[in-house]
Amino acid sequence: DDEGRIYYVDHVTRITTYTDPRLAFAVSEDKEWRQRFDGHSTALQVLQGRDLTGRVAVVTGANCGIGFETARSLALHGAHVVLACRDLHKGNQAVKAIRAERAVAKVD
Repeated sequence: DDEGRIYYVDHVTRITTYTDPRLAFAVSEDKEWRQRFDGHSTALQVLQGRDLTGRVAVVTGANCGIGFETARSLALHGAHVVLACRDLHKGNQAVKAIRAERAVAKVD
């Protein structure tokens, strides 16, 4: 940019960020995992490479928005996800949408 800072462009989403995506799982000198995500990181990016088989997650507001994307990402990574929604019909639609993407997803 004009100030000499390096920035990165996601060519899929067209989002520009100053956070280097290669540092998402960088190892620091003391060998502990340091995760660096920014406000544009998705749940799928955060969970990339993780196996959540055998884990159970309860997600509130899972029928739309951030709750849906969180529930979807957890289910796609093998977790058994319980969708906590106020509207049963919308909750059932969310379950169908997740199962349409991955039929073996454990979603209730």
